[in-house]
Amino acid sequence: GTSITSETIDGRPIAIVRLQNTAGGTRLVPVTDPDISNRLSALAQSKGSDYLLPTAKGQVERNATNRIGEQLRARGHGSISAASLRNRWILDLAATVPAALLLQLADVSDLRVLVDQRPLLPTYTIRHAITTLQENQR
Repeated sequence: GTSITSETIDGRPIAIVRLQNTAGGTRLVPVTDPDISNRLSALAQSKGSDYLLPTAKGQVERNATNRIGEQLRARGHGSISAASLRNRWILDLAATVPAALLLQLADVSDLRVLVDQRPLLPTYTIRHAITTLQENQR
């Protein structure tokens, strides 16, 4: 629960999730959807310093997302794929933020997922490209 903090931006609280990467560093990912942000903040407060995901022997097991999928299926829901959900998030993010910010938020070293799924990405008109480039000039 302590990996989720909150910051007020324009008078609205935004949940900030701190995630460790395999290189030993961390990244901060803001949750800008108000409903999800509020739910995450409330969950973090209720958990305190405990883990948000089910634990075994005080540590989140390597395949914790598989256990969550098993619990969902046991309750009659369909299967989930954490990798597919992450890839979808990266695709959606790619359509809204600069590439440098995408690399920072997603903590990826290449954008192979975008190349592999290019048909799922939006195609922009030349007018949109010009407007965006002009808006972002320094």
